[in-house]
Amino acid sequence: MTILLHEYAHHFLISSQRSAMPKWVSEGAAQFFASAAFEGDGSVKIGRPNGSRGFELTYAVRVPSVICLTRSFTPRTPESGTMRSTAEAGCSITT
Repeated sequence: MTILLHEYAHHFLISSQRSAMPKWVSEGAAQFFASAAFEGDGSVKIGRPNGSRGFELTYAVRVPSVICLTRSFTPRTPESGTMRSTAEAGCSITT
């Protein structure tokens, strides 16, 4: 269900925008909505922590916020190869 919600979030975001958005915004929003929980009373909880991302966030390459917000960032590390996007790199906001 998590993958379905993640991919549907991408579909919704792309189909409802008039202009392109940065990939990190799209990935962040997809992660936010992918963790939705549908309760028995009909309510929906969104924005819950995604347990599958903890390791990535803990060991992510630290990147200054100005780089995350203004240009594409593709880190290369010997251990993990090349990551495809800022969001997948776990771009940690630092000052």
